[in-house]
Amino acid sequence: MGAMVSMASFAQEDVTHYIQNAGFDEDLTFQVDGSMKEAVNTSTSLSDRSWAYIAADSTVYARPKTTSGQNRPDGRKMEAVNGFKGRVKGWTMESNSDFPKCEWTYFGSVPYDLQAQSIPIADDGSTYLEVPARPTEFDGGEGFVYLRAGWTNSAIYKQVVKLPCAVYRLEYWTININPNTSAVAADLTQIQCRKDVFKDEESTGLNAQEWTKHEFEFTPTAEFTMQFGYQAANAGSGGQPIVALDGIKLYKIDEADPIDLLRSDFQDAVAECEDLAGTASGENFLGLSGYLSDYAMDIDDLSGSTDQAELEASLKEVNARMAEIRNAMAELANLNAALTRMDDLLQSTSMPGKAYYLSQVSTASAENPADLTIFIQHPWFIETSAEPSLKDEGWEFPNEMNEET
Repeated sequence: MGAMVSMASFAQEDVTHYIQNAGFDEDLTFQVDGSMKEAVNTSTSLSDRSWAYIAADSTVYARPKTTSGQNRPDGRKMEAVNGFKGRVKGWTMESNSDFPKCEWTYFGSVPYDLQAQSIPIADDGSTYLEVPARPTEFDGGEGFVYLRAGWTNSAIYKQVVKLPCAVYRLEYWTININPNTSAVAADLTQIQCRKDVFKDEESTGLNAQEWTKHEFEFTPTAEFTMQFGYQAANAGSGGQPIVALDGIKLYKIDEADPIDLLRSDFQDAVAECEDLAGTASGENFLGLSGYLSDYAMDIDDLSGSTDQAELEASLKEVNARMAEIRNAMAELANLNAALTRMDDLLQSTSMPGKAYYLSQVSTASAENPADLTIFIQHPWFIETSAEPSLKDEGWEFPNEMNEET
């Protein structure tokens, strides 16, 4: 995990209130007795196995089309789920499957006090949604976010947090409550602040069988983005990590100057642009190298403003342009390969009119493209001796039959 060193001279301040529904205590996907949000649409078929029960806020539950007829321990009829995606207040859910598909994906907010065997996770009620013991390491509140999936399904909960410029520390806790974990899932949890992305490189959030604390320190100018989730391996959910996440806290640990931070980001862009100019020069793309060198100077000039809003707007444009430049630079290898192939072809091939055809390249345009068909072998899909030639009256084929022949 990445972290900056905090400043001991500053008394930290709990500012978790900047995060909406940080504890996932509001807008629970299931109630303590296992009841779900009221469905407003139950007529959408997900598969031969399940119906989509869709609530007003687009929370969706996969309900079996055929149930076993069993009753729960409290006498109520089994209400199994073959998957669910809970919409939670303050958080945006993103998934790799289109709405309302939710089979093999179990993401939502669940109460710690959920009654035992109240939510079957199988059509026949053989397995159930289980919750961890209420944590002693932190105040768990009413509920937590439940993350479980199978067969490469994934989902994340994301929130963009607006806040004043300062140095912050974000904390959260996770536990894997599946003792039978055998598959390796991809951890999609990350914190993004300005150009930096923080991840739990050890993926302890997916594997640790006890409550594990994670923390990152970062310095936003006005916002940061956090997301929590994972993508399952290509196997059933029974062998995947079943992750409970809670205890999100945000602390302000030091002051920061937004102008200094923005100027630092500009200088990072200048350095990257100059490095790319050197790469382009080394590959003999001198025109591109010159452009990048000039653009690096333009970026440096933009950083001279003392207006925060102006700096933020300019940096947004610079970041977008730099993304385009990175994509273009990534194609240099392909372009070099094509030029090398063309050079080899010119050196190894003797063909009439080659000089004329190549002379078109310097003046070619979208309206008047260079005709380089000569470099394609057998463009007519016939033997060379049978290929036509262009005459004033049109194409003439040497083997063409006419009335005289």
